[in-house]
Amino acid sequence: GCIYKFLETTKEHLIILGAVGLGLSVLEIFGIILGSCLYIKLRHDFDD
Repeated sequence: GCIYKFLETTKEHLIILGAVGLGLSVLEIFGIILGSCLYIKLRHDFDD
């Protein structure tokens, strides 16, 4: 049925799906680090 075709297609593209997920998580972690650096710099500038 339909669910078996979906599972078969998902298994075929599992590496691509994993790579996309990993890429998005790295991008989000990079954004968190960049935001933290910006916060520290702005906090330091306003304290002076």
